[in-house]
Amino acid sequence: MSDFWDNIVAWANDLLAQYDITVQEPWFLLVLCAIPYFILVPLWTLADLPRWQQAFGILVRSCLIILITLALVRPSHVTKSAKVATIYAVDVSESIPDVALKKAESYVLAAWKERGENHVELVTFAGTPTRVDVPKGATALPPLLRHKEGARESDLQAAVQYGFGLFPAGTLRRMVIITDGNETRGDFLAAAQAAREYGVKLYTQAFEAPADKEMLIRGVYMPEKVSRGSPFKVRVELFSNYDGPAQLSVTKDDVVETGFPRAVQLKKGTTDIVFQSQVKDTGSARYKVKLTPPAGGDRFAANNEYTDTVYVSGKPRVLLVEGGRDRRPCPFTDLPASKRNAQSIDGAELQLAYAASFLGEIRTQLESKDWSAEL
Repeated sequence: MSDFWDNIVAWANDLLAQYDITVQEPWFLLVLCAIPYFILVPLWTLADLPRWQQAFGILVRSCLIILITLALVRPSHVTKSAKVATIYAVDVSESIPDVALKKAESYVLAAWKERGENHVELVTFAGTPTRVDVPKGATALPPLLRHKEGARESDLQAAVQYGFGLFPAGTLRRMVIITDGNETRGDFLAAAQAAREYGVKLYTQAFEAPADKEMLIRGVYMPEKVSRGSPFKVRVELFSNYDGPAQLSVTKDDVVETGFPRAVQLKKGTTDIVFQSQVKDTGSARYKVKLTPPAGGDRFAANNEYTDTVYVSGKPRVLLVEGGRDRRPCPFTDLPASKRNAQSIDGAELQLAYAASFLGEIRTQLESKDWSAEL
């Protein structure tokens, strides 16, 4: 019996497939078997109704069953389209050399001229993506301009997600990412997984170009907290994409640090410069490191300076101001001569001095008071 119903369902699927129609739940087609029941029941009914009214009732019930069946089987019309929609997302961040950007522009322009009936969109991105508006009927593309905001960042994930909203309906979705792969923000792997779920095929393209000479300061590393007068080490991490000389200068609270400026020889890759420093005052000390590359040996000057602050702990210092009309005189005279300099007074010595002065004043008042008048 089950084979019989399977054959009926297969026959129905084949019949619908001829009209590019598929059903998600073909078994609900069996509900149509209830239509003969509503046709035969009136033959044995005792209701004295005109034939046209009986026929109209059968028609209404049959249409209702057909509509319910259509809702249950969930039919869908399948269409085939060979039209392709392609989005070209071009990385225009500062890490892309000008030569590579020109090659990317020529690559996209060639694809634009050969698009035919297909749909092509152009997106540029750095920290954020932007759609390039191309007028209809244009024979050439606008130049690929670098972004003013977020030019030092490269967010591939944002570019892919932005492209999802540019695909027209009823097209095969393709996206070409033109980048050097230096992702500084976002998660491109997560974007690729999302593209797979949305039916978007991703392609990547990179253009090799000689990189511009570049030197930069990656970081300055110091202890989080140092003690006043105690020496500590400072490490400056430099990076260069070629071997070459440079000059390094370090200032501490706008005062040139001992041994600087000095000439340094940078190798291709990372170079560490370590020196010893010391802070004599408590509070915070501000270090400023500046790298000066040779002429023509650097592209971005903004990454050649680095500023950091270190906290310096030590004994508290108190500034004693003696005198004043409505102030009690400070006990400067009760301190030894070697301790009257505010730089050499610590908190404990100051408390003892004030305690001795306070007890001395109480003694003076007690001795000068006339106790006989009180009695």
